[in-house]
Amino acid sequence: MERNLASGEIVFTQHQPGEYCYFVLAGRIALSEVGPTGEELEVGRLGPGEIFGEMALIDGHPRSATARAVEADTRILEVSPAEFLYLLGAQPAFALHVLEQMSARARHGEVKAIAQPFGRTAVGDGYVAEEVAAGVTQLRSRTSSCHCYLFRGPRRTVLVDTGLPSTAEALVRALAAAGVTPGDIDQVILTHEHIDHLGGVASFVSRAEVLAHRLTAVKVELQDEFGMMTAPFGETIAPFPFGAQLEGGELIATGQHALRIYPTPGHSSGSLSLHDENSGLLLAGDLVLQQGALGGIFVGGSPSDSVASLRHLARLKPRLMLPGHGPLVTDPMASLARAIENCGQLIVQSRAQFAALDAASSAGRMVTLFQEFNRRWRPV
Repeated sequence: MERNLASGEIVFTQHQPGEYCYFVLAGRIALSEVGPTGEELEVGRLGPGEIFGEMALIDGHPRSATARAVEADTRILEVSPAEFLYLLGAQPAFALHVLEQMSARARHGEVKAIAQPFGRTAVGDGYVAEEVAAGVTQLRSRTSSCHCYLFRGPRRTVLVDTGLPSTAEALVRALAAAGVTPGDIDQVILTHEHIDHLGGVASFVSRAEVLAHRLTAVKVELQDEFGMMTAPFGETIAPFPFGAQLEGGELIATGQHALRIYPTPGHSSGSLSLHDENSGLLLAGDLVLQQGALGGIFVGGSPSDSVASLRHLARLKPRLMLPGHGPLVTDPMASLARAIENCGQLIVQSRAQFAALDAASSAGRMVTLFQEFNRRWRPV
């Protein structure tokens, strides 16, 4: 719930039980504590984009300070414990942001700007077109966008993934270098829901049929920013129509290639892989990269799901793997085996780290707090 505050209006007082935390949308909030002689001492000021009141929700103790607006037309967003928990659990970037702000306050300083891992600038143009197999062109990305792959046959032309919205024009130029225009594309297949793989689809959607796993399609429909990872890349995309939602087992035939669809959750919930039954080529999106590196396990992803998907792909015995990022994988069986091992280690290490912190009680709080949502939604 959004609240408008007048200058001097108190949000909460020191020693009061904490029911909500707050995000500053506009204006300024001053935090103050009662000193040893009873005087009120200001200990900090917060502006837009900062959070306050979260400590009482995290540790259950009363408020450690008084919070009041110090500018006219100050606006704050009131967040319940259950909503705060959902954000922490659903979006690691939000949890990291909260930790950064709490750390800065503990150090009595500013939040340190940490360089983002994304936003790699292009070398020359954004993509390089290179034929990697008969009728298969890799559109190799030189930016944070994914690699895209073009399959051409006498029956149809298929493009797998479309990169970021900001690199769509570069992708079209790279296709032109390969002798293909957007109007030549019959189908676009999206390996998963992240914006660096589906962001350029607007260049093709008017002519081509767009195919994706149903869990990818629903995230686009609902504009699930967490699921599509729009914030880390700083880009957005509007909903677009899908020609079909894939469940697995479908065969996409170009006349030269026979691309079988396999649901492969793990990197994300809506991930799928394509196996060319004619040539043995495998496209696994970001599930696995060269030498068994993981493309990441993000919102909706799971190392256990990754293991199940990787095992299934290994049974296909691919001869060459076309990854979403990085070099071509010329030893796919070894890379799949290494990725399975890496996921297993991640599960074991996470379990040990969780146990070392004795965090079972906090896990129990997650279940208890989520019941607040259930009470809110339950009919009276």
